[in-house]
Amino acid sequence: MAVSHSTSGGVCIIAIGGPDGLLPGLSAALDSAGAASRIVLDVAGGALGLAADADGFADMAQRLSALPAVAALRGTVTGPGFELVLACRGRVAHPQARFGLTGVSVGLVPGAGGTQRLPRLTGVPFAAA
Repeated sequence: MAVSHSTSGGVCIIAIGGPDGLLPGLSAALDSAGAASRIVLDVAGGALGLAADADGFADMAQRLSALPAVAALRGTVTGPGFELVLACRGRVAHPQARFGLTGVSVGLVPGAGGTQRLPRLTGVPFAAA
């Protein structure tokens, strides 16, 4: 399963291990988080990036941006998966984590807010590099 979750002490930890079933799994995990005071997205495993449902990722990014969510990155996170990470209120990355909006190198425009969130977080020169 690509997404699993557990809640303890008011903190819901949502572990994401890959792109398969990401949106339905993440939606179900957020639904079950209920009254958790904090949400931690633990993004691990293999590459998280490919998306078949751009609208679904945009809706999920909007939903995450309204929650007390932080992301912990321990793998390779690109494209729409990275846009979900950008929608969180905070991010912590392992030194070996890799992330970015890689689709722009082949002409794909990020559709879940990445073109606005990344420059706001890092500054335009870094985001454009």
